[in-house]
Amino acid sequence: MGSPDKNRGFGLPHDVNEPASSLTIPKKPGFGLPNHVQQYLICMVFHLAWPVLPLSFEWIIAGHVSAKSIALTGFMYGVGMGVASRNLALLLLSLAGGLLCGVFFGLASGQGLGPFAYWVTIGIMVITFIAHSIERFNRHWGEKTAFINFEPKEGQ
Repeated sequence: MGSPDKNRGFGLPHDVNEPASSLTIPKKPGFGLPNHVQQYLICMVFHLAWPVLPLSFEWIIAGHVSAKSIALTGFMYGVGMGVASRNLALLLLSLAGGLLCGVFFGLASGQGLGPFAYWVTIGIMVITFIAHSIERFNRHWGEKTAFINFEPKEGQ
């Protein structure tokens, strides 16, 4: 039996004189989506779909969505998506759509909202969703920008 290598005390797989912070931990094999795909999907759920979830609950519980609810959600959705955008044109279009939905909310609160305005509000929300989905695809999939970053920053 020979003596153990003095740089590898007791059969450890690394140099015992090397600081622990410089060691790399091998990745475990596993099944999972790449990080940029996860970031995009999380963004789609929490940033784009979550705000309209109350409309789903109203539809499930009441059997319909009131004109006031759809108009108020359209207003908030347009404004929220607009200010979260890095594209100035998308910001302005979202704010304009949100403003129109705000007018529809006022109409729904007073004299009522006709079916045309009801469907225009839904159309505004769908167009806003599609436009922001494309923007977010470019941001999270293309640029690989994190939506939620669970990894610590350097120095922490």
